[in-house]
Amino acid sequence: MGQEFAQAAELDQATGLDRHLLDNPEDAGVQRLVRDLHALYRAQPSMHALVTSPDGFQWIEADDAARSVLAWIRRSAGAGPDIVATCNFTPVERSAYTVCWPLAGRSHEALNTDAEIYGGRGRGNMGGVTAVDRPSHGQPASTGIYLPPLSVVFLVREQSGSAPSEPVASGRRRPLVETPSSLARDSMAFVLAGGRGSRLKELTDRRAKPAVHFGGKSRIIDFALSNALNSGIRKMSVATQYKAHSLIRHCQRGWNFFRAERNEYLDILPASQRVDEHQWYLGTADAVTQNIDIVDSYDVKYVLILAGDHIYKMDYGKMIAQHAESGADVTVGCLTVPRMEATAFGVMAVDANDTITSFLEKPADPPGTPDDPSIALASMGIYVFNWNLLRDLLIRDADDSNSSHDFGKDIIPQIVSKGIAKAHRFEDSCVRHTPDAPAYWRDVGTVDAFWKANIDLTDFDPDLDLWDKNWPIWTYSEVAPPAKFIHDEEKRRGTAVSSLVSGGCIISGTEIRQSLLFTQVHTNSYASLEQAVVLPYARIARHARLKKVVIDSGVEIPEGLVVGEDPVEDAKWFRVSDNGVTLITQAMLDMRESKLR
Repeated sequence: MGQEFAQAAELDQATGLDRHLLDNPEDAGVQRLVRDLHALYRAQPSMHALVTSPDGFQWIEADDAARSVLAWIRRSAGAGPDIVATCNFTPVERSAYTVCWPLAGRSHEALNTDAEIYGGRGRGNMGGVTAVDRPSHGQPASTGIYLPPLSVVFLVREQSGSAPSEPVASGRRRPLVETPSSLARDSMAFVLAGGRGSRLKELTDRRAKPAVHFGGKSRIIDFALSNALNSGIRKMSVATQYKAHSLIRHCQRGWNFFRAERNEYLDILPASQRVDEHQWYLGTADAVTQNIDIVDSYDVKYVLILAGDHIYKMDYGKMIAQHAESGADVTVGCLTVPRMEATAFGVMAVDANDTITSFLEKPADPPGTPDDPSIALASMGIYVFNWNLLRDLLIRDADDSNSSHDFGKDIIPQIVSKGIAKAHRFEDSCVRHTPDAPAYWRDVGTVDAFWKANIDLTDFDPDLDLWDKNWPIWTYSEVAPPAKFIHDEEKRRGTAVSSLVSGGCIISGTEIRQSLLFTQVHTNSYASLEQAVVLPYARIARHARLKKVVIDSGVEIPEGLVVGEDPVEDAKWFRVSDNGVTLITQAMLDMRESKLR
C-alpha cells in the first residue's frame, strides 16, 4: 500500500499511509498515472481479454539492448483495437524511433507517462502517429515515434468507421520554435545557393541570386537561413557557385555567430572541384554529393535541402516532425496554388493521405488534389531526407551517366516510383503574423517580381511582416547612423510617405512616395522618387525624377535624369520589363553618357 502515490517508507501499521505526500505534485502525479493505467486497462479489451492466452501478446522489440527499449503488441481477437506499448528505460529521449506495426494506418496516443499531469514535461507524438506499408521486424508496417526519457507510450490503432477513443493522457512535442528539439538537433540544413538567377537580368551580373538585396536590410538567402535558425536547427551548409564573393562575404559578416563548442556550424561550400579537378557542381543533387564527407562529419539523422532564393517564413521543424512520424523516404514541401497556375512548377499528384503518386515537371494540365480538384501542389524545392538513405541515393546517382544529378529531375521521381514520398503543405508550417494572414511565399526571380515584393512592404499592413520579433529575419546589420531628412522649403522638402528608409540614408530636399531605400542611399534637392526600389549606396542627383524603377547598388543617378514617364526613351538606355519596371545599373548609365556626348 502507498505505492500508488510513491510512498518511499515501508507501511507502518501504527501510523498508516503517508497521505500528506499527495500535497507534493510529483506524488500526486504518480497517483494519477496509476489511476489512468487502471482506466486504460478497463477501457481497452486488448489489455485484458486474452490476458491468460499467448495470443494476446507479441514482442515486437525485445533485443534493443543498446538503447534499452522494449515494445510489444496487446491483442483481443477482434474485441477491440490492437495496442502497441513502447518503453524507454534510459534518461535519453529517442526521436523517430522505428517501431513495427501490425497494419498501416493511424494510431492515437492513448497514454504517455511523460504527460504533464503525471509530473512529466509533456513531450510526445502530438496526438498520434501514422504507420506506413514498410515491413519491419516481421510486421507489414512501421512508423517512427517519439519516446521521452524514462517513459512508456501506449498507442491504440484507430479502427475504420469508428471514432478514436478519448486519450487518457497524451504528450505533445516541445515547441520547436522555443527550444531546439531533438529532431532539430538531429538535423542539418543544406542550402543550395549557387544559381545565377538569370531572369533578374543585370541585377545578377555581379552576384548570385541568393545574394541579391531584399527588404531594406537583408539578402534573399537570409530568409532560408533565418527559418532554419528560428526552427532550432544549428547545423547549416551553404553551397555556392556562380559569382559567390558577395554571398560568401555576407555570410561571413552576418552569420558568424555560430559556436563550434556549442555544436553549431555554418559551413560555406564553394564549388571547389573536391571530387574531380575538372568538375564543378553538375546539379542540385551533385552539390550535396560532392560534400558527402562534410555532411557525414555533422553526424545528423535528417538532412533538410533548401533553395536559397525565395522569400517566405516557415517553421521547418513541423515539416521534419511530419517526416519522422510518417516514416517516408522523402518529404517534399509544397505550395497550394490554383491548378492552372501550377504549369510553371514541378507538381505533385497525391492520394488522400498526401502520399505522392507522381511527380510532373511543368505539366500542361496539372493534377488537382483529392480534397479540392481546383488546386494543385507545387514543389517548393524543399526536401527532408533521412541522411543514410539520401547518402546511398546520391552515390548511386553519381555513377549514373544518364542522370542530370538534380533533385527534382532524378532523385525525387526515383523515390516516388520505388519508395515512399510524402507531401508537406506549406500552409501547415507557414509562420504568420496574425492567424488570418495569408501563407506568404514569393519567388522574386524576375525584375517585376523583385520590384513588386519590395514595394508591397510599403503597404499599410503588408502580407510579409518584417517587424515580427517572434520570427526575426537575421542578417548582417551594417553600422550606420539613423536616416536623416533635411530642408523644409517649398518644392525642396525632405519627405517620405508610405516608404521604408534604411539607416544611413540622407534625404536632402527630395520627395519620396511608396518607395524602399536600402542602407546609405543619398538623395539631393528637387529630386522625386515614386515606387522606387533603391539598393545600397546609390546616389540621386538634383532634379532627377524616377518612377517605378529598380536602381542597382552604388549607382550614381545624374542630375535631371527622368525615368518612368516615357517608356520608349527609357528602353533606349535601360532594361524595361514587361510590366513597365525600369532597371538601372551603372553600366547602363555609363553607356548612355558615352552615347550622348
